[in-house]
Amino acid sequence: MPPGSTETSRLNLPALLSNAKLRLAPDLRTAEIRGNLLAVHHPRDRRYLVVTRPQWELVQRFTHAASVSDILCEVISENQCPPLREFYELVVKAYEHSILLVDGKPAPAYAKPAAWRLSIPPPVARFVSIALLGVAITVLLSARVQMPRHAIEVVIGAALALVAGSVGNFLAACTLRGAGCAIYSPRFDWKNLAPRFRVSLEEAVMGGRDTEINVALVRLAPSFFFAATVAMKAPHLYLPLLASVYIQLSPLWHTPALDLIRAGFRDPRLSTRTRFVFAPNRPFAMLTHARQQFSDRTFIIAGTVATVLWLALVFVTGCVLFEANAVDLVHRFYAAGGLRYTGLVVVGALAAVILGILGLVLWIVIGHIRAWWRERLARQRRMRITGDSPDAVAELLAHVVLFRDLPPEALREVAVAMKPMEFTRGDFVIRKGEEADKLFVVVAGRLEVIRHFEDGKTEAVAGMIPGDVLGEIAVLQGGTRTRSIRCAARSLLLALSKPDFERLVLAHVTRAAVVDAVQKVGFLQNIALVKNWPQQSLAAFARLAVIHEYNENDIVVREGSDNLYLYLVHRGEFAVLRNGKTIKKLRPGDSYGEIGILENRTATTSVVASKPGSCMAISKDEFLKFITQDFTISLQFEDLGSRRFGRTGQTKVPGFEVMRA
Repeated sequence: MPPGSTETSRLNLPALLSNAKLRLAPDLRTAEIRGNLLAVHHPRDRRYLVVTRPQWELVQRFTHAASVSDILCEVISENQCPPLREFYELVVKAYEHSILLVDGKPAPAYAKPAAWRLSIPPPVARFVSIALLGVAITVLLSARVQMPRHAIEVVIGAALALVAGSVGNFLAACTLRGAGCAIYSPRFDWKNLAPRFRVSLEEAVMGGRDTEINVALVRLAPSFFFAATVAMKAPHLYLPLLASVYIQLSPLWHTPALDLIRAGFRDPRLSTRTRFVFAPNRPFAMLTHARQQFSDRTFIIAGTVATVLWLALVFVTGCVLFEANAVDLVHRFYAAGGLRYTGLVVVGALAAVILGILGLVLWIVIGHIRAWWRERLARQRRMRITGDSPDAVAELLAHVVLFRDLPPEALREVAVAMKPMEFTRGDFVIRKGEEADKLFVVVAGRLEVIRHFEDGKTEAVAGMIPGDVLGEIAVLQGGTRTRSIRCAARSLLLALSKPDFERLVLAHVTRAAVVDAVQKVGFLQNIALVKNWPQQSLAAFARLAVIHEYNENDIVVREGSDNLYLYLVHRGEFAVLRNGKTIKKLRPGDSYGEIGILENRTATTSVVASKPGSCMAISKDEFLKFITQDFTISLQFEDLGSRRFGRTGQTKVPGFEVMRA
């Protein structure tokens, strides 16, 4: 296991990307490989980090120990932050490759290179290899393929092929050394079906494209040379060596020929675009990886041409070896029913694909049915809660934001004091102007907040679901109800009188904490944008946010002004205007302003309260500091920006690359 992976298993991602102080490792080696791409290597790790120059400049900011959050705030303030997913991938990959180390922790042990003394100058390696390949190919084209007469000849030929492969690896190591690269893990591998001398050749990337080409040519030359020599001197040993040559020429697996094609036609893959750590999901990672693989058209064309030529060469050699005519082979294929069997295989493959798709659709449908059934059962269980089961009530209240911080004894006392109340659709739970003598917890059902007009008409302006608390503010502040709440479906509520609330709840939590919990955290838990955040993040966000009240036609944001706040609609309805025309309505749970903050631009639209309501607002500075502390939240907001602009599939997305703290 590489040293970096061992250390990564000890330090989880939240610790690495939030609290850990990282520093740039000493004794790093860098090499230019293609255009603006660099390979970075440290002796502690045998892998190589491939980065762009801007990415390397980001990594170098850790020269002095700093947290990821510190560096992120720094590059944001300088308008030099890449997409956050790329930034976090870069930090994690640099840490895994021992380019970044955790300050104060012991560094992994060095992977010491071998003391390799022999070297071949790069020009000599290329010239001699090409010359040997040219002579050998000429001999092989004129040589006649013969079948071995005895099994011992096959064994001897295979042994010579293994010797040729060992010589190729040995000369490749000498070529690497001649290019100034380190040699790692030279060994004779006995525990293998094809025992031979091996050496790690990944170091070729540090020598650039020319070194990669030289290493591939040097590995090919001995197999060709041995095959040509045997073809002239001992033709009955020739077949195993020819097979070895064909294996070395195959572009279908890791061979010198494939290395040669990659060096000549393929750009190295950035480390941040392989083995995604922060992929939203596995299908996304697989699709993105496939898209990147197929995006290099030159390499795909070169590989396809090489594969076709190789298959043709194998076919022709087989015809010569078995003294068969290609046309005759085709006739035999048709006569034996080969086309029918091929068709059956193709139909079977298509059927498997169709069945797989149907299975996936069925799995999704069953998942939705199971979720619906679980919710139905949960709703029925909630409807059966009564005052005779205080333990069940206490268990339910433990998940309600207003009561979850109460000690178990106090929670049970509250459960005993709670009175269940059932309502049918259309019943009013609270009427505007009534005395505020109790608060309610929604156990089951659905309710709606009613707005009253002077002409007697009413309108539903907000909804309430199980887990919501209603009537608590009037109970805290005293006076009468300021709004009406009506049941939109059969509902079960638990009522707690004002004296019991003050005696049992306010004895353990402050009035300010109650307001914060119910108005802010309770609201945040029910909106799609933030409901999946951890509780500590919800609480931190609630502490930073302020609730602003607005009357009808109040201006929240004016078009052309600076984006100074992120707004979450808490209650009511707000209109988004451009040039005086309404383009969108914002309702409870909708957000506004985050894209302007992320892009550091002025507001392109105005926001006006179309109905009386309120918004939770968090300032720009506090918002940026908050999201840089938790990589999951910052990635969520970046993805939100991508979806708003319809660029989800792009690698570089709007969001954080130009924003300032």
